[in-house]
Amino acid sequence: MNMFSQLFSLIKKYVPLHLAVFVIACCPFIEVKGSIPLGVIAGLPVWQSSFWAYLGSMLPVPFILFGFNYILAFLKIWHRTMQKAEKLEADIYAKRDLIDRYGYLGLFVFVALPIPGTGVWSGALLASLLKLKYLPSLILIALGNAVGTCLIYGLTFGVSSLFKLFF
Repeated sequence: MNMFSQLFSLIKKYVPLHLAVFVIACCPFIEVKGSIPLGVIAGLPVWQSSFWAYLGSMLPVPFILFGFNYILAFLKIWHRTMQKAEKLEADIYAKRDLIDRYGYLGLFVFVALPIPGTGVWSGALLASLLKLKYLPSLILIALGNAVGTCLIYGLTFGVSSLFKLFF
């Protein structure tokens, strides 16, 4: 039994799978792109995995939109964290081309594309840093995340169907 199987056996034993998918989707970089396939591998139907992953990935968005600039300003006060905060800010600003060019539509596309470095965390951080309005940003991040979730749903469903067909 490999490490991955052992981890899911442990999760299944103590935590309901839908809750595990929800929590995994809250994590940056993983979001729906990783939590949907993980949920399916663990035994959840694709639609359930997608539903819980979507909800989990949206949980941190309001907090990021509202509080990230305050946290960043706080980190810049301390000498020990100033350089890391400035590097984080520079890394986020480096992804702003799409939003500068297309505005809120760019934010939607940025969140909807299921490629590394995009998603709800990056989109919310960008919207917060660029001081975009809260409600339009929240709505477009939610819609972009729904499109991204549907894309990952389709990929996961297609791959799992092919896998069942041949194996």
